Amino acid sequence: MKVKIGSMWFDSGEQPIMLLLSDDDKRNIGTMPDDNFKYCSYPDIPLWTDNNFEQIKVWMETTHTGIAAPERGVTGMQPEDYAGDFKDVQP
Repeated sequence: MKVKIGSMWFDSGEQPIMLLLSDDDKRNIGTMPDDNFKYCSYPDIPLWTDNNFEQIKVWMETTHTGIAAPERGVTGMQPEDYAGDFKDVQP
């Protein structure tokens, strides 16, 4: 498991990682399609939610190598798949 917090990455192969999941988190993760591998939770503030959530999309598409992820494959989604309010759900 790899976890990104801000701009820092943590790997469970190198140190223990614990996630404290809410009931909503568990429900959202449990209903993720098989080809999605990322789950994100973020503050409901304009920095992340303005401009159709563009900042959070860019943040999620930056891999642990610091480069943008391939157009498909990491999240399994296309830009048109991002719609509506998806705070605390899997993109």
